Amino acid sequence: MMVYPESVMKEQLGYRSKVKEFLSGDITEKEFKPIRSCFGIYEQRQDGKYMVRAKIAAGVSSIKQLDSLIEIADRYAWNLLHFTTRQDIQFHGTSIEDTANILDELLGIGIITKGAGGNTVRNIAASPLSGVDPEGVFDVTEYALGINEHLIKDPSAFKLPRKYKISVSDSWKDSANAGIADLGFIAKEFDGKIGFSVYGGGGLGPNPSRSLILDEFIDDKMILYHVEAMKILFQREGDYENRNKARIRYILGRLGEDKFKELYKDILQEVIKNNDLDLTVEYGIDTEKKRPVMKIDKKEKLLPQIQSGKYSVYVHPTGGYISTDDLKSITGFLKSLPYETSIRLTSTQGFYIRDLSQSDGETLLKVIEDIMPDYPLASSVSCTGAGTCRVGMLKSKELLGETVKRFNDEQLDTKRQLPRIFISGCRNSCGQHQKGEIGLCGKKKKVNGRAMPFYAVFLDGLVEGNKTRLGAEVGDVPAKKIPEFLVALAKAIKETGNLATNEVVELIKKYNHFEEDVPEDMYLDY
Repeated sequence: MMVYPESVMKEQLGYRSKVKEFLSGDITEKEFKPIRSCFGIYEQRQDGKYMVRAKIAAGVSSIKQLDSLIEIADRYAWNLLHFTTRQDIQFHGTSIEDTANILDELLGIGIITKGAGGNTVRNIAASPLSGVDPEGVFDVTEYALGINEHLIKDPSAFKLPRKYKISVSDSWKDSANAGIADLGFIAKEFDGKIGFSVYGGGGLGPNPSRSLILDEFIDDKMILYHVEAMKILFQREGDYENRNKARIRYILGRLGEDKFKELYKDILQEVIKNNDLDLTVEYGIDTEKKRPVMKIDKKEKLLPQIQSGKYSVYVHPTGGYISTDDLKSITGFLKSLPYETSIRLTSTQGFYIRDLSQSDGETLLKVIEDIMPDYPLASSVSCTGAGTCRVGMLKSKELLGETVKRFNDEQLDTKRQLPRIFISGCRNSCGQHQKGEIGLCGKKKKVNGRAMPFYAVFLDGLVEGNKTRLGAEVGDVPAKKIPEFLVALAKAIKETGNLATNEVVELIKKYNHFEEDVPEDMYLDY
């Protein structure tokens, strides 16, 4: 459990008084909104209901913590937890009064929500298998926690033009998304030293950008200097007036790559000259434990760790939503084991249970088989969508549910043809549609003079450090036709082995075609 400064804990406890001021009319909604947003509290589409985002630092959790989160959800919110794309956990359907109760109880289990929303530095993302992945260069978890500890004490990190996202990955696989981060670090070994390559200026949503390489290699102890330099660049050059153009990637777009890099390096030198921010972590590469990744017949759900005889299991409830009863069945099993396991949240709306024996890992797979269907598309990512989100355009979560339901009726070899899909209900890309091999982005178009829900289809996205590329938009499919379109795509791939982009485009055209009489249902969302 992280130790937070007393001032930060007092601030979270003080949120209750702000709720009272709001309810009594002493402060307006306009005054209250930035306060609650900073603590990760947002209005839902349902009147009088709120979402609370618990910031799980670097995704590091525990059985005890999950049990407490289950109790909080059962007491104050809908009886479910939502695992997010930034290693957070959300509660939905709570009253404004109970948001204060939730924050108090989160503090009791070591969770600070400051920076879970608003114009702040957000949760520091870290590779969820760091320290156990045979392909990891070294364990980056303590570096991510060190960044969090540094910034949580800095009031200026919570008064930024917009959000500031930092990612720390332990290998070229870039499981923390450094390749699309405002500031990203990827672990690297060079000349017998450990350190990081540094990336910056990336982000998804409107005007998306892959991150630039800012430094090919830095010593690991220098990481906080770069965190501070990018923060200062953001403060000096960010747009405090137009929030739609306030992310760091817009500074990059305005200055161009060369000037952006030059400015960043100048600020970095200022920071190095004027501060002592060396970060010391007490471990490095253990070459004795390095061994090849083994493949075993569990569809890669049971993953061998670098530690001999230890395994990890990935749990992915559909869309990241898991009922408290289902999560209780998992934590109950883990508590029955005669040894400790570790838990890490992911950037794909799921979590890893690590340090299992092989036999216990196989048993756990049976425990979760009803929660997690056995094919990649069932592990797809979706934002919460217009069902609860006030700015969402389409019901992306419901679309994912209908798509999984449709694929459950297909043969296993058809189910396994498609990869994980990334679905956003609008162009803000909370479902990260621009990074997937297949991505879907909600929109509306006129058909016969009436608005109809559609999804733009994106192909060939990838996030892997300097290999990162954003998916290309190739066409639109009506929302109600998406499940059948994806089944047809899977069957076409099964028959041919692969499909070229132009063949996918032709399939899109087929599902985008209407006869004169359009069924009324096509104009409705899920």
